[in-house]
Amino acid sequence: MACAIAAIGAARAQGFTPDLLFHSLRHGASQVYLADSSSGEARRLREGASGDEDIDATWSPDGKRLLFTGRKATNSEVFVADADGSNLRQLTDHPGFDGGARWAPDGKTIAFLSSRSGPSKLFLMDADGGNLRRLTKLDDGDESDHSWSADGQRLALVIHTNRRNSVWTARSDGSGLARLTSENVNEIYPAWAPDGKQLAYLRQTRSDAQLRVVNLADGSHRELAAGVARKSNLAFSADGQRIVFEGVEAGAASSEIYAVPIAGGEVLNLSNDAAEDMAADVSANGQQLAFVSYRNGPVGQVYLKDLRSGAVKRFTSTNKHEFRPVWRPQAVNAGA
Repeated sequence: MACAIAAIGAARAQGFTPDLLFHSLRHGASQVYLADSSSGEARRLREGASGDEDIDATWSPDGKRLLFTGRKATNSEVFVADADGSNLRQLTDHPGFDGGARWAPDGKTIAFLSSRSGPSKLFLMDADGGNLRRLTKLDDGDESDHSWSADGQRLALVIHTNRRNSVWTARSDGSGLARLTSENVNEIYPAWAPDGKQLAYLRQTRSDAQLRVVNLADGSHRELAAGVARKSNLAFSADGQRIVFEGVEAGAASSEIYAVPIAGGEVLNLSNDAAEDMAADVSANGQQLAFVSYRNGPVGQVYLKDLRSGAVKRFTSTNKHEFRPVWRPQAVNAGA
């Protein structure tokens, strides 16, 4: 049952139209900020008590609402708010961990992780917090890294069993649970292609993490971007033509942000700096890249890159770590 929160989100203000969110340690613990990428204005989502954390924020598919995990001491719950920070509501209420919430593409269902039944399991609930149910019936193994297919009919998730992480898929009603491969290796970070016909994931070996794509129609697997090592954080571009990821090229010391065509081909370095670059997100119109970089000091800051002109600008300028920027799906200021 959703619980109304009396406090109004600190970001709420007439005329403020955010198109980007990011996380910050400006107040010690992680807090979510909403930002207008054109003006540079950023406002805290909500005023929490000392030590409270807000993490893992994400926009609804229509860009009108936000999901995030609110954490206090040993307890974490899932919250929802309007895009301006107003109408804040708590969706879960359990003494264990609830978090990692992700909207279904139609915005009517939310998938989240919970330890309420012991190991971490994937649960579904309606957007108002009702109709709670578990996705799978597996008793053993932690579940994590879940991802919705574009049509909302299936989910991919990672299940840890027999000391291995493996990628599985299931229908949204829990039926059809199947492991993606039978190899005795670790597989993580599943990401659906927008057309729902392919799924990207990382296959971890002793020396590397291979970016692989599986064709769900025939079960064939292929590797992309073999020349880049230590890959992580996979995401598809909005048009589904490229996969954006972090990695380290041979001979380099720091991570960069790359893009590789889903069909295979040349790997493009999007950040191209000697410092660590990470946590990238491409705007819905494909024109802007938001990412975290250490190029101007010892703490990560949010940077924006115009993918048409190549121009890079520093978006945040604090002495506290800023991280995990996420574009609003229905971008209003990011060159749309």
